[in-house]
Amino acid sequence: MYSPRTFARTFPSVLLLVWLLLDTSLGQNDPVKNFCRRWGHQSAVVDRKLYIDGGLINYEDATNNLTNTFLSFNDLDAVNSGGMPPFHANLSKNDTIPSVNGGILWEDSINKRLYLYGGESYQSRPLSFDLYSYDIIYNQWVSFGAPPQEVQAASYGAGVSISSRGEAYYYGGWLSNASVPGWSGPPRASNGLIKYEMDSNTWSNMTGPDDKGRAEGAMVFIPAGDGGMLVYFGGALDLYGNGTLTPQPLDEIFLFDVANAKWYTQKTSGNTPQDRRRFCGGATWAKDHSSYNIYIYGGGGFPPDTTGYDDIYILTIPSFQWIRGPYPTYKNGTGAFPKSMMSCNVVDDAQMLVIGGTYSNATDKVCDVPAIQGAHNMNLGKQNKEDAIWALYQPSLTTYIVPIDIRTAVGGNSAGGATTTTPISGFDAPDLAVQMERTAGSGTRTATRVTGTSTKKPSPPSHTTKPSSGLSTGAIAGIAVGSTVAFILALLGIGCLVYQRRKHYSQNHGVAAPPPPPMTVSGVTGWTSPVSPSYTGGQAWPAGPPSELTSEHRSPDMHHQSMTPKNDFQVSRVGDGAPPAELAVKYSAGYTKSIVKLISRQIYRGQDTYHLRDELFGLPEYRGHFIPQRRVCPSECISALHIRVETLGRKPMANEQLYDLPLFRIINTIELGDEIRAQVSDQSMSIPVRFSQNRQEKVMDYYSGTFTNASRNETGVFFVQVKFLPKLLERFPTKVVKIDDTFQYGQKDKTGANRWVVFHDRALKPFQHRFVDGLGKAYQFSQTGLEMISKMGFTPGEDSGKLFNKINAISSQMLETDAINLLLVTSMMAISRITILYSLRPPHFLGVSRTIIKAFILPAELTGGLVEREAIGDALYRAVLAFDHADRALLLSAITEDIDAKMSGSTAHGIADFRAAVFDRVSKLDKTHFLSNVRISITSSRMATATCSALAQHGRPGHGVDPRSIKFTSGAFYDCKVGDLWKMKTWKASITRLDGDPIALAG
Repeated sequence: MYSPRTFARTFPSVLLLVWLLLDTSLGQNDPVKNFCRRWGHQSAVVDRKLYIDGGLINYEDATNNLTNTFLSFNDLDAVNSGGMPPFHANLSKNDTIPSVNGGILWEDSINKRLYLYGGESYQSRPLSFDLYSYDIIYNQWVSFGAPPQEVQAASYGAGVSISSRGEAYYYGGWLSNASVPGWSGPPRASNGLIKYEMDSNTWSNMTGPDDKGRAEGAMVFIPAGDGGMLVYFGGALDLYGNGTLTPQPLDEIFLFDVANAKWYTQKTSGNTPQDRRRFCGGATWAKDHSSYNIYIYGGGGFPPDTTGYDDIYILTIPSFQWIRGPYPTYKNGTGAFPKSMMSCNVVDDAQMLVIGGTYSNATDKVCDVPAIQGAHNMNLGKQNKEDAIWALYQPSLTTYIVPIDIRTAVGGNSAGGATTTTPISGFDAPDLAVQMERTAGSGTRTATRVTGTSTKKPSPPSHTTKPSSGLSTGAIAGIAVGSTVAFILALLGIGCLVYQRRKHYSQNHGVAAPPPPPMTVSGVTGWTSPVSPSYTGGQAWPAGPPSELTSEHRSPDMHHQSMTPKNDFQVSRVGDGAPPAELAVKYSAGYTKSIVKLISRQIYRGQDTYHLRDELFGLPEYRGHFIPQRRVCPSECISALHIRVETLGRKPMANEQLYDLPLFRIINTIELGDEIRAQVSDQSMSIPVRFSQNRQEKVMDYYSGTFTNASRNETGVFFVQVKFLPKLLERFPTKVVKIDDTFQYGQKDKTGANRWVVFHDRALKPFQHRFVDGLGKAYQFSQTGLEMISKMGFTPGEDSGKLFNKINAISSQMLETDAINLLLVTSMMAISRITILYSLRPPHFLGVSRTIIKAFILPAELTGGLVEREAIGDALYRAVLAFDHADRALLLSAITEDIDAKMSGSTAHGIADFRAAVFDRVSKLDKTHFLSNVRISITSSRMATATCSALAQHGRPGHGVDPRSIKFTSGAFYDCKVGDLWKMKTWKASITRLDGDPIALAG
């Protein structure tokens, strides 16, 4: 029965539920689960967190542009399964705080604040201009009031904050009816420099380097001169004050001396980038400050070439040289995935995270690697063995080294020592030369409020289990009644206090709007961004890049982890299906070698690009692109099909990436309903695979461009090369796939050409021995056949030519079934250089894991929506069902990482302790739990308690259905809480009855 207070407290949730039921489209707007791409946002780094605010976002359909109303963050102390910092979207931000695009987050690492300045509203009139600050310590927003009248809110300008000085700056940007209330007329770019002093909350409206309006460029801070320098470059000029775009050449750099409030202009040399806007960049420097190196990425173009850029450039100061970066690897292009309106944030001087961005060519509908929330990492010093700039994020990398690209231009070594420290044509101003010889101090500013030693980490809590001292040995199940039984029956008698990781649905999720118009040279675009702007912000500018690097650079916990339920706002894990660095899965140490040598590899926006050399067949070096869901393959890319990959026999998991793999990796992977995509020459085709059980064998000719359905029996499809088979085919003309007119069913390949054919396993009689290949596939052989194979003397890594000579030599002496199996297993060995195993003992398998499919699959979240109390009760049900089904994933969806269990004097703290002491022992039993009399009390929007009665019956494993077996029944009493996905935080049991023999609990 609701009290008025309870009703008031739950009314917003009820209202939200009704709204979601009325408009199901909004129910899809989960910033993690449904993410497609983001752009035009603002970002900043404070205390090992990269904060992301506002901007525009596309969800799964990638067509509706929505305002992003969330304040989220990436945890820079951790790495998710995608090799990037984990993403969370659970920070405070209500509807009274503006959600804008093209603004800036000024970070104050001393007082632990973020300041939101500028930006424009999308498809709505701008709010009155107040300076809002996010208090990191207390997870709340506050207003610092309106600035003086002469300070207006601009969008898509460029700015930085300098925490050591307590100062923030913003130069240029668009003034329009999307950013300034009451604005009339066309957009106009500002020519002013705004300064904000954080400790005194005072503003200054200063002049720029000249009277020209500028926008969509980039600004960084370098600690050169008396107090540091602001460096501005690129973007657009607004020469006529009406939004008409003119490129600002990148060979002209503007510097502002913050200590002396003086502007300088300097010309550059070197490989100057093409004119661009809406790009992003960040600065780092050598340890001895002999060079300051500014990395930029991407950006949009100007007419007539408006496509944009997918490349990296470096501006090194004080020599003021532009250097073309190491991406793309070919030097005569600007990349295949032009991107703009992203943000760049340098982390610990050594890495730069590029977040989001929107594509500006034919890939504009492509999502930006949703599994890692569009986060891409640039290793600025290329500190990895591949010497690659796009790499997986490394939380412990905190030292920058000067890469060879820069050292070649300025001299010195990885620590600095640059020998070229002046521009080729000299400094344009004598004073600038003097300032460049000085290094700004780190400052002596102190906090004006109590901040503690570090920022409190926002929820969700860490996923690192902190084990306690553990339970006493008396807690072993089934030995005695008393504290032991009471503890194990925690799953029955629960006093659970659960906290809810609530989704951010209580906020406005944005209103759908049509896609923005294409970039224009001039004119007014209303509230949909004046003249397609770009964004630059406090060490966070517009630009968007790639993902990660090789498996050797992935976090140690990235592979072979058990799947755990994700937090409401944490990126779900990507499966382990990504191809390893050597393109051959090491199923067991010593049993696999790669057919190819990996020369280099980069992963860019989920696309794996390999440079390979085939060492088995003697093919020349070639390049292959392996891309999820899309196919881009140069003419030299050979033998590649696009399929869903199985690793160690595991089925692909939800959201797992699709990868292109060389044809010789497609063994045992094609399953019913899969779609195979092939690239042949310049033509692409996609054909669903519909296998029948009639063992019908159809055609697949990779080289001619035809690709038809193939069928298989229960044991799979195998790929071999015709040129290795002539003697076997002469002996028994089996049904082989048709290749072309020179090779029909039952005929050998007279030319011996290098073509692929498909064989199908036959229904073989059950022999007592099997031949096991390196993928764990077993082949049945007769006793005589196996002995003949043993005498052949196969050795690990044997040359393929010698191998097939041996096969041909004995095939005519073998039974037909033995010869076919030998052909298949040794083809596998030759194609992947897999060591084969043979044995005169009963069959065995080589470490292949198979997923056991349960009769019932119990999801962690139920479809159709739950009211608050149902959702709370569901946490209790998930917990006991997890025990009944021995389902660890379901258990982890029901209890928190720091679960605190107290039962009859025994305790367990944390998931590891709880599983070892309770779950692993009880879940192996034959058991059933029943809950009744569930009563729930909601104490706050985040906390609740629940009580219920519980009855559980336990039997020894495998004897649960035997009426004569020993049983043990217990009863207990509970408490709990749940919501979107509530979880139990404390679990207290009060045992009320016992019946039967507790020895049943011993298992």
